Amino acid sequence: MVRAPAIERNRAPLSHVLLGILGKTLIWAGLLLLGFTAYQLWGTGIQTARFQDELEKQFVATTTTSTTPAMSTTTPQSVIEANGIDTGDAVGKISIEKIDVEDWIVAGVTYKALKKGPGLFPDTALPGSLGNTAIAGHRSTFGAPFADLDKLDKGDVITITTRNGVFTYDVRSVDIVKPSAVEVIETADPSRGVLTLVTCHPKWTSANRLIVSADLREPAATTMRWTPSTMPEDITTNNATPEEDEEVLSEGWLHDPSAIPQTLLWGLGAVFTWWLGGFIGKRLGRRLLARSVTVMPFVVVLYFFYENLARLTPTNL
Repeated sequence: MVRAPAIERNRAPLSHVLLGILGKTLIWAGLLLLGFTAYQLWGTGIQTARFQDELEKQFVATTTTSTTPAMSTTTPQSVIEANGIDTGDAVGKISIEKIDVEDWIVAGVTYKALKKGPGLFPDTALPGSLGNTAIAGHRSTFGAPFADLDKLDKGDVITITTRNGVFTYDVRSVDIVKPSAVEVIETADPSRGVLTLVTCHPKWTSANRLIVSADLREPAATTMRWTPSTMPEDITTNNATPEEDEEVLSEGWLHDPSAIPQTLLWGLGAVFTWWLGGFIGKRLGRRLLARSVTVMPFVVVLYFFYENLARLTPTNL
């Protein structure tokens, strides 16, 4: 009997090779998914904590020089557009003792703004004034400031501190609505001061919106709303039409298509960095040393990959 050459006897069937590649691909995909989950839950919270510190410093630095009109100098019928507050600026601080909320409020509800903390919807009332003060916040990412809004009950107290003073609201109701229910952030009665908190429901999804409605205790003397004075090109505001309001409330997959090229490039960069570590280690015969040298560059590239990937996933308030 003629034996096959050793190289032919040891060659694995093509099907086994393909299954091996598929198995490794699925394992790596699973590890990347776990890493992205960790980034969403904890990595984004680290970012938000840093932004919160910056908002506090900005608020303290600008409080004594604020040009916002005084609440007591106007009549209930007047409408003032607040000046000096741009998208991303500090508006004030929201405190809800029952659920341990102590967060600085940012002006705007864009993806970039809500990374900093709860955001005030454009063209809604400033806290403490007549009209509807509408504030959105994340429930499971970026520090999850509104994670436990569902635990609030009628009569619970919400306090907001601004440059104009400290204002107290009493919870009136907790409701669940569709993402398209833009009327929740509109002013139904301009003679009353109300607060509307918006977040996602249930947790971890963007299927519906959890709405907390509260009433201002002390009668306000003016209607004062915030309208951005600057409009960065990458920001979609919601102060013009109901369609824009709905877009902000219901952003889903691929809500920022401009992130697709960056996501692909950083993803390829992560693959290349990991491959490079293995290639160098194989050539030098010291794989562990090569991996230890390339692990930090790989983590950095992977971070930016996750950062851009998050811009393609549902905003998940």
